[in-house]
Amino acid sequence: MYFPPIYELNLVGVWNPGVPNRERIALRPNETVNMGQYAIVLARRIDQELVRPLQGHFYHLPDDVVAPPAWVVIFTRAGENFSQVNQQSGNTEQYYFLGEKKTLFHDPQVVPVVIRLEHILIGAQIRETQASMKRIGSGA
Repeated sequence: MYFPPIYELNLVGVWNPGVPNRERIALRPNETVNMGQYAIVLARRIDQELVRPLQGHFYHLPDDVVAPPAWVVIFTRAGENFSQVNQQSGNTEQYYFLGEKKTLFHDPQVVPVVIRLEHILIGAQIRETQASMKRIGSGA
């Protein structure tokens, strides 16, 4: 399956992979973006262009607007999200924490994948009655 690339963010990479409390993902926005429109998924690399998502590793980012020049740094450990301005560069630095107890990138074949959340379909619970089951079939 092919997904178009994301141009408004640059995935710089994973820094300190496998190092407890220091492991983190670095992103840079190329334009003003709302980070709440993105998620990080962990995947296993199959080849240079293909990955397979790992179950249980979907991280929706908070609803924060960032603009270049900025850094978005996502630590895999627990912590409190915060933003600061780097006194030397003047760049905004947005820090997020995934809350994991273990490192995620100790295996070099495991990589972060950034997904832009664009479309949504929300379901509802349907109370089944005898009449509706007969009308649509019970599937048994």
